Amino acid sequence: MRTIKRRRKENKTDYLKRWVTHHDDRTSAICKRLDGQTVGIHDNFKDNNTGWAGPTHPSHVNCRSTVIYVPKGDI
Repeated sequence: MRTIKRRRKENKTDYLKRWVTHHDDRTSAICKRLDGQTVGIHDNFKDNNTGWAGPTHPSHVNCRSTVIYVPKGDI
């Protein structure tokens, strides 16, 4: 997160965060639904089916998803 803050200051680039899910036979339903969801850097990811909301992974025990930061212009 410090790197993102520094780059935002240096480049004047705004960033968003995106949920990235590893897909296989063990992937949870919630992670499948969250995969690819992109939100503001200070916003929560939200799963409308379960009501779960949070700023980053994990959404459950043994979650294998991650969050990446992408420049706003790359969306």
